[in-house]
Amino acid sequence: PDVDVWGYYIYVSRNGGAYQRIDSVVRPNTAVITYVDNINTLSDTLSYKVYAYDSCGNSSAVSQIHRTIQLNGSALDDSSGLSWSGYEGFTVKNYTVQTWNGSGWTDTYNGLSPATTSYVAPGACNVLFYYRIKATEDGGNNAVVYSDSIAIQPFDTIKPARPAITYVTVLTNGTIEVNWTKSTS
Repeated sequence: PDVDVWGYYIYVSRNGGAYQRIDSVVRPNTAVITYVDNINTLSDTLSYKVYAYDSCGNSSAVSQIHRTIQLNGSALDDSSGLSWSGYEGFTVKNYTVQTWNGSGWTDTYNGLSPATTSYVAPGACNVLFYYRIKATEDGGNNAVVYSDSIAIQPFDTIKPARPAITYVTVLTNGTIEVNWTKSTS
């Protein structure tokens, strides 16, 4: 490592716009550096790059650019339509659709190809489903990254099949019995 590295500049681009310097990390004392950006991840696709700089003001070449996964979704008939931007920054081995089970995230739909950026998840109307996307790196550090989460409540416009009345009959004591078979849908 270069002992003259004084720090690092962190830049972000929102939705493909120009990069803006958002912060710097001076004289980190660990080999692996983590920076947490407190930003709205629900509506923006964010790309990051980092430069090292030395005590004389010289800057390195730019790091590899990494872009977060932006997850979008829509309610469909008894399902949820999910679409996302592919992760950029490492080669993706696969994507996984995760659902929230009330106490943690569960890998629900595994092994989606790196070329896949949409999925229709089955679900029932009047139930709120929470989703996020997990991307796993192919080789390298086997890094795992996540999208933000979204909530979708499917709807149902498909009418049930008409019931078939089998018979109606008068019983004793002035009562009537109506008999039918269950709807098939």
